[in-house]
Amino acid sequence: MRQRKSAYSNLAGLAAVILMVAAIFYPLLVQAQLQSRNEDNPSSVAVAELPERLRIATWNVHDCQAVDRKTGRVLLLHSALAQAIARERIDIIALQEVQTQGARGSDIAPLQQALTAAGWPMPHHAAASTLQGDDLAIFSRYPVEHYGIVPQPADAAWPRAGLHATIRIHDRELVVYNFHFKAFDDPRSLEIRRAQASALAAHLRARFKEGIQKAGVVLAGDFNTVSRGDFEGENATLILLQLRENDDPSDDFESINLRWKPLEPTYRTSRFASITDHLILSPALRSEVHPASVQIVAAPDTGFGFPVSDHRLLIVDINPQALPQSSR
Repeated sequence: MRQRKSAYSNLAGLAAVILMVAAIFYPLLVQAQLQSRNEDNPSSVAVAELPERLRIATWNVHDCQAVDRKTGRVLLLHSALAQAIARERIDIIALQEVQTQGARGSDIAPLQQALTAAGWPMPHHAAASTLQGDDLAIFSRYPVEHYGIVPQPADAAWPRAGLHATIRIHDRELVVYNFHFKAFDDPRSLEIRRAQASALAAHLRARFKEGIQKAGVVLAGDFNTVSRGDFEGENATLILLQLRENDDPSDDFESINLRWKPLEPTYRTSRFASITDHLILSPALRSEVHPASVQIVAAPDTGFGFPVSDHRLLIVDINPQALPQSSR
């Protein structure tokens, strides 16, 4: 018995060391896995002038492969996903639950190849790995100039990295953030979502300062807003994400789908439906958005008898004239 207790003690000590090392080196690991491909590419979009509208989307694709339960065969979904993106003519998309590496391989190159085959090349991207393996990516038809991870809240860290990318549209600049917040409708999960929303709000204010009213910023992703506390109250997740914790409405961001499509869920199963996904726009971008600017598109069938995702594709058209001039 004494030897067994000693073994348990040793294992507990080893686990504590592993957790401490992970806490120290995780940001470095994420940064090392952060990727972008902006090389000269014949399939790149030649931009001579600003487009009339810019179509931006977010989609939790729930992995790019599935397994046939009857045969055990792996079903690749890159082509079905690419065709849906091409059909909606999306210019920039934030994807959640893709893979950037690991045993299942990377989804980045197969998705870009499938998009090119669908006649809708998106040659530029940034991606970040997470400890869970449900990674983040931003695909763009326009050059990604800068990218990085978003710091986690120190007091309630959630180990999924946040990804941001600065994208150049002709002579204008758009900053896109991509997130996958903590899931589940329980007090602890809600606390973690609020902590990350608070940390993101502080990050935005520190990054853009007094220029936040004119900045071109999109917060995109699956924010897992499933609790009443995500929507209501001074410290609600969405109050914090929309920078509405102060008395100055001029710097308010806005969840465009919650504003214009409040009754349309972005996540639906046979037992549950919720507005978990959001496109949250900065003041300069939200001012010209109207109901027709927002689309929530049901996930198409894979061709194997089930939809490609349990999340819907969320799209907004913005006026690129509202974007600030590029700093380059």
